[in-house]
Amino acid sequence: MQAKFINNTIHGGLKQGVCIRNVGQNAFVNQNKIHSNTGPGIEIQRDGKPTVHQNHIFMGKAEGVIVVDHGGGKIADNDIYENFLAGIAIRTHADPRVVNNR
Repeated sequence: MQAKFINNTIHGGLKQGVCIRNVGQNAFVNQNKIHSNTGPGIEIQRDGKPTVHQNHIFMGKAEGVIVVDHGGGKIADNDIYENFLAGIAIRTHADPRVVNNR
C-alpha cells in the first residue's frame, strides 16, 4: 500500500506537518501547502524514503524538510522558504536525493 498526501493544506501543527518513517518507503507527498508548524514541515526518518515533489513549505518554526536516521527518498521541485531553521537539513546517516528545489 502506498501512502499519498496530495493537494492538502497542512498547517498549525504542534510538531511536524508530515512525518514519514519505517514503512513510508513508497509514500508520495505532492502539491501540498505545508506551513506554520512548530516542528519541521516534513520529517523523514527511520528508513522512510518518500517522493516529496512540488510542495510549498514555508513559515515553519523549524526546518522546512529534515531527513534523519537513515531516511532517504527524493526531494524535488519544491518551494521551501521563510522557515526559521534550514530549508532542507540532512543529518544522522540520511541519504536523500535533493534536486531543483527553490
